[in-house]
Amino acid sequence: MTLSRTAPRLLPAILVALAPTLAPAQAPLEAAVETWRAVQGRWVAPGHDCTSPEGVWTLLARRIEGPGRALSLRGIGGSAQFLRLDMTDGAGRRVGGTLAVDGAGGARLTVPGLSVGLRRCAAPLPQVPDAPAAPLTLDDAPRLPPATTPPEDTKEAATIEPALGAIAGQWTQPGGDCAAPGWELGETTIRTPEGRFAIAGELARDGRLGINALRESDGAPTTFTATQGAGAIEMTVGIGREPARRVRLERC
Repeated sequence: MTLSRTAPRLLPAILVALAPTLAPAQAPLEAAVETWRAVQGRWVAPGHDCTSPEGVWTLLARRIEGPGRALSLRGIGGSAQFLRLDMTDGAGRRVGGTLAVDGAGGARLTVPGLSVGLRRCAAPLPQVPDAPAAPLTLDDAPRLPPATTPPEDTKEAATIEPALGAIAGQWTQPGGDCAAPGWELGETTIRTPEGRFAIAGELARDGRLGINALRESDGAPTTFTATQGAGAIEMTVGIGREPARRVRLERC
C-alpha cells in the first residue's frame, strides 16, 4: 500500500503527543511510518543523562544504535502508538523488536534481550534548510514503498537516494591538501573538520541534495545541503543552533 501524499504534515515535535488522534484518520501502517519519522533522534534511559554513552539510544531512519548494540532496520509495522520493528543484528540475523510511544513524550523500546523506557534527549531531526531556493524538507520525500520481504504488513525502511552516491568520496576546500583530514562523504556517514556525522535521512530534488544527520560526538542535529557543479559542490552546513555556513568543496 502506498502512502497518500495528501496526509497531514504535522510538526515532528507534536506528532508523538497527537499519535492517539492520528490512528482513526490514517491506516495503522501509515501512522506507524509517520510516528517512526517523528521519533528519530537521541533518547536516554532512566538513571542516565544525554552525555552518558551507557544510557543513550539513537533512532535513525535505517538503524537503531544503543549501548553495545547496532541494529539495521528492514521494515516497520504496527500502528501510531505501537511500532513493530523488523531488523537485522550485527551478525546479519533477522530479529524483531517494538517501540511503544506514550502521549507524554516517552517511549519503551524492546529489542532482543532488553526492554528499556526512554525519554527524548535531543530535539527531533531538523528539516533541511532553505538554501537557496524553496525549502527542501524530508516531508517532500516519496512515500515508502511496499515491503518486499515478510512480514507482509510492514513498510520498507527508507533507502539512500542515488544522488548521494554520485558525490561520495573525498573532498577538500579550494587550496586545501587532500592528504590532510578534510571532507569525506559516504553512504552512511559524513566526515568534516568538525567531526563525524551519522546520516539519518536525505532527499534529492531540483539539483540539490538535502541530508539530515547527527554529530556522533554529541548528537547535535545537523543539516547538509549540497548543490553539485562541474567537479565541485557548494555545501551549506547547519550544526545544532549554530548559524548555517557555506563552503565550496572540490573533489580530490
